Amino acid sequence: MNLKTLKNIPESFQLAKYALIVCFTTSIFISIGSLVWAFSLTNKFQEKAIVISEQGAAVMGKTINANELLKDREKEINSHIKNFHRLYWSIDQYNYNDKINKSLYLIGQTGKDLYLYMKSKGDFSKLVSQNLKQHLKIDSITVNDAVYPYTAELYGKLEINRSDQISGTKQPFNSNMILQNVMRTYENPHGLIIENYAAKTSLKIK
Repeated sequence: MNLKTLKNIPESFQLAKYALIVCFTTSIFISIGSLVWAFSLTNKFQEKAIVISEQGAAVMGKTINANELLKDREKEINSHIKNFHRLYWSIDQYNYNDKINKSLYLIGQTGKDLYLYMKSKGDFSKLVSQNLKQHLKIDSITVNDAVYPYTAELYGKLEINRSDQISGTKQPFNSNMILQNVMRTYENPHGLIIENYAAKTSLKIK
């Protein structure tokens, strides 16, 4: 080994040192950049959700956080109550079976008990034999969503008339209930179930 080669050894070590520093610094920047990119991408996808439309098509929608969900819960409770009452009480001789079956996904055992009670009295068979239709007009819904389980009360008017008549007999209608959270399904999109349901009306099918 000559003297010139020995002089170049410190320079080689210095160059290798710089190369290691550059590689280490670059790897740190790449790691940090990857983490930032992954975090940003995760947040972006967390803000999106796949929503199934009525036609069964999948579309991208924006999700909401827990506070926004609680803020909108009263609207969902109102919608759930309206859906149940329109399905259960606004019926005629042709659609009552299908509509009541759909309504029973939105209510617990008290709804099933009410259905069996009305069936045993012959209310549904009279719809068919007497060519009747029944309509519930909802006037107001009062909801207390500050305490769980939620409580609600509905006021309206129930009308029954023959299919060939424009107007019929109307009487006040009132119902009260509690609502509990359940898993959302196609049949129960609001994720609520009605319990302790009680309906009061003086209107009877003669």
